[in-house]
Amino acid sequence: MTIEPQLTEILKARSAGAFLFIGLGFSRRYLGLDGWAGLLDRFCVAGKPFEYYRATADGDIPGAAKLLAADFNKYWWSAKEYEASVRIHKGKIDNATSALRIEISNYLAGLDLVAAVKADYGGEIELLSSLNVDGIITTNWDLFLEHLFPDFKTYIGQNELLFSNPQKIGEIYKIHGCASEPRSLVLTSDDYTTFNDRNPYLAAKLITVFVEHPVVF
Repeated sequence: MTIEPQLTEILKARSAGAFLFIGLGFSRRYLGLDGWAGLLDRFCVAGKPFEYYRATADGDIPGAAKLLAADFNKYWWSAKEYEASVRIHKGKIDNATSALRIEISNYLAGLDLVAAVKADYGGEIELLSSLNVDGIITTNWDLFLEHLFPDFKTYIGQNELLFSNPQKIGEIYKIHGCASEPRSLVLTSDDYTTFNDRNPYLAAKLITVFVEHPVVF
């Protein structure tokens, strides 16, 4: 039995439109992005492999990201390949993780989103972008969803959601941050501690979405 009839009945039974909850698998399929460990591995340029950072952090990837960020910060300031980026962004560096956040964001912002739309899954992407949904909740940092839903208003990070008044229609909630704002990325173990401390407030803010809307993961 296919899922379409069941899903159709669920959607018909609700007065509000659906929300999509989108995670990393979406970006891996349509943008060809690496997993989180693969993304961090791209920035292991200071002479140590990602496996070193992961082992030192006892397998905890956010912990590994914090260790990597410290080494990357030292490398970034004097590395020839980042000279232009240092000139542009040095005024934005306020801690040892800033350089890594900036370069991850630069990488994600530089992805060719138009090419992704025209690639192997173009038909699926066309269907996705034409969906009539009320909103999207995502943990992804890239800008692909904004590209597919250009008329949606985007809320970045916990702060924007907690201290704004979302209307729950035509909106994207990027709860782990966005490449357009490097400081917003939930990247390191410290970021996850802060995120978890505020999580009850975020959950309270989003619970109305789950109560009022069908949510498709």
